[in-house]
Amino acid sequence: MAAEDPLAFEKYQTIRRASDGVLCDTNGMSLVGWHNHGGAKTEIELQRAMSFLDINTEHKSYKRFCDIFRMTADGRAFHACCEQMAEEYEGKHFDRVVGTESRGFIFGCALACKLGAGFVPVRKAGKLPGKVLEVESQVQYAKNQLETSSGYFEVGDRVLYCDDLIATGNTAKDSIELIKKAGGKVTEAVFLISIPSLGGEELLKKMGVRVYKLFDMEGDISVIKQWFIHTHS
Repeated sequence: MAAEDPLAFEKYQTIRRASDGVLCDTNGMSLVGWHNHGGAKTEIELQRAMSFLDINTEHKSYKRFCDIFRMTADGRAFHACCEQMAEEYEGKHFDRVVGTESRGFIFGCALACKLGAGFVPVRKAGKLPGKVLEVESQVQYAKNQLETSSGYFEVGDRVLYCDDLIATGNTAKDSIELIKKAGGKVTEAVFLISIPSLGGEELLKKMGVRVYKLFDMEGDISVIKQWFIHTHS
């Protein structure tokens, strides 16, 4: 692997997570959504993609966030993640895939194409034409008004909700409430990354929504987790 692609694991080191003994990278991130029948090559491709998920230490009003764009900029890594996420839903039918602005658009559009479904955005206030449905959402570092249009849905639509990250789950919960207002039904949600200890997965499960994630971040070495704890203490 190294001989073929010397830069693939440029920053990639695996260690044993102290909290649960899971093998992870130095950001506390581990591969959890791999379908074993894909074989060792698929696992390697997904670990390679994980190696591109950088932790940026300075961004806007908060200190740390996970930069997915080094991964999406690499066609091979992006393809591996989208293929694996779509594989989770083989044999299931969805009328729409919904993603929340803005990184949910990236994976939502890709999944909609793979699954033969339409794509509908949940956007911030003032960006959609016509009459909209709205909800105020408290995210980790600000309040946002989220909007969508009932005109994008048929009553009873089966909807797959998609975003890049689930942490506390507030954005996902509020987006799903909007989808329900518009007439859609959400029983499945997919994320590139989850931070399970922050409660988002459990929040969605209480709403009757099953969560699939490709990677998770856990334990004290997760710098994203440290940021959330710091800003909510």
